[in-house]
Order: sequence, then structure tokens, then C-alpha cells
Amino acid sequence: MMDFLKNLKINSLSERKIILFLFSITLVMRVVFAIVYYFTNPQPVTNAYYEIALKILDQGRIFYETGNPYYESAGPLLPWINALTMLVAGKNYLGLYLVTALVSSLIPVFTYKLARIIFDQGISLFIGAWSAFYLFYFYFTPSPGKDLWMSFFMVFLLYKIVMLFR
Repeated sequence: MMDFLKNLKINSLSERKIILFLFSITLVMRVVFAIVYYFTNPQPVTNAYYEIALKILDQGRIFYETGNPYYESAGPLLPWINALTMLVAGKNYLGLYLVTALVSSLIPVFTYKLARIIFDQGISLFIGAWSAFYLFYFYFTPSPGKDLWMSFFMVFLLYKIVMLFR
């Protein structure tokens, strides 16, 4: 397998083209999946991140009051992002799914960039593509929750830390 990856003639491809390819193909796949999921599945009965975003919009202030311990487990960043998305796209799940698809499209980009520090271009492209087609990322794309956001921030911060000490 390693010989196959090393024999790929991709060294002539620029890093920007590879990153753009990974981002574009992942974004298209995740957006299509999110839209199909939105129109073919029932909306979730409840979701704390969705409900907190609604409360932020209803209260009209950034520092919202939930008054319920159920909502206290969510940190402020994602509810603020969800509220801003709902302000722009309307109070529905589709906008939240599309923003999550956008963020999850950055995961293969930073996975590739992180792998590129350690491996050659062919192996790094394989790792980035593996991340682009990873089924659990598809599974969590239609979700206003924290799962893909946490994956993105973990890969992004790991890349930044490695670059800081490089």
C-alpha cells in the first residue's frame, strides 16, 4: 500500500490545489447529505443547542438566561453560532446543518495539513481523503450539536500547536 501511495505522481500538484480539492469535495458531499437528510427525516424532538439558540434570539441579548439546569451543560460558543445562523437563515434546522457541513469540510483540510508535517504528499492526501469520507462525520453533519465542532477544533488546535513548536 505504501509503495502505491509513493508511486502516485501527485508531487507536481500544489498544496493549494490539494487543499481546495479536499475542501470542495467534502463540502459538496456534506451539503448534499445535509439537505437530503433535512427533507427526508423528521426534525429532532428536542436539542439543547437548538433550544438555547432560540432563547438567545427570543431574549435578544448575547448573555442569555436559561433558568433551567438542562441548558447549563452547553458552553456559550456553539449556541451563539447557532443563534447567529438562525438569525440569518431562519429558525429551522437546515441552516444549522449547512453551517455544520461547512465546518466539517475544514476537518480534512487541517487533517491533511497536520499529516503533511509528518508524511509526504501522497500519504497526507490519503489521510485527508480518509477524513473527507469518514462515515461518522457524515452521521453527525445534520446536527446542531457539538460533535463535529469538537472534532474540528481538536484537529485545528493540534495543527496550530505542532506549528507553534516546529
